[in-house]
Amino acid sequence: MNVNELLDTIEDALEESANVPLSGGKRIVDVEQIRDYLDEVRAALPGELRQAHRSWTAPTHRHRPL
Repeated sequence: MNVNELLDTIEDALEESANVPLSGGKRIVDVEQIRDYLDEVRAALPGELRQAHRSWTAPTHRHRPL
């Protein structure tokens, strides 16, 4: 599956999950299933995008203004 199909599958899984009564819209989901889908999304992302994401989320050194 490509990334868009995987995201649609995750969205479907969330929509089909059971509502928790009186919770303001919270749902019960199969956490392992969602994690598996997310792993598939990560694997389907192009290598350059994964590399850019790692660079973007890496800690940066902040410089003090002079």
